[in-house]
Amino acid sequence: MLSLSDCKVIAIAPHIDDVELGAGATIHHLTKSKSNKVYYVGLSLPPLVDSNTFHEEFSESTQILGLDPERIILRNFNPRNLFDARSEILQLFYDLNKELKPDLVIIPNSQDIHQSHEVVFDEARLTCRHQLFQADVNNPSACSSTRAVDQGRYVAC
Repeated sequence: MLSLSDCKVIAIAPHIDDVELGAGATIHHLTKSKSNKVYYVGLSLPPLVDSNTFHEEFSESTQILGLDPERIILRNFNPRNLFDARSEILQLFYDLNKELKPDLVIIPNSQDIHQSHEVVFDEARLTCRHQLFQADVNNPSACSSTRAVDQGRYVAC
């Protein structure tokens, strides 16, 4: 069982609101312990949003979650077609996994029907298969893990 203290975590969002919606409480819990290092990787803005407004709201939400701005990694892939950027996304995940050596990687659930979420799941599974925790943006109570996660009083999946 993975203890959630003194660990490195990467939370990957196909769109930069997905982590907050699918695993916000888990992220908040993880950032309470200063011994944890939580990295946020956002691959795109959600489609059809005002960029300036969204970035302001994103900044506010990351502060509430307790994320260190130095550990936020944002990319600007096309939100409607992450499939075309699969190789770049795979390389990003490979590089992050090699550099950070995370204990836990939070990704969209494998059953998610959104194409962009499928791409993130598939590419993360190739590079980080032993550290995965799948959060479900559309149904936060439906999650799964390749590892049991001990959060003290809380057990995720």
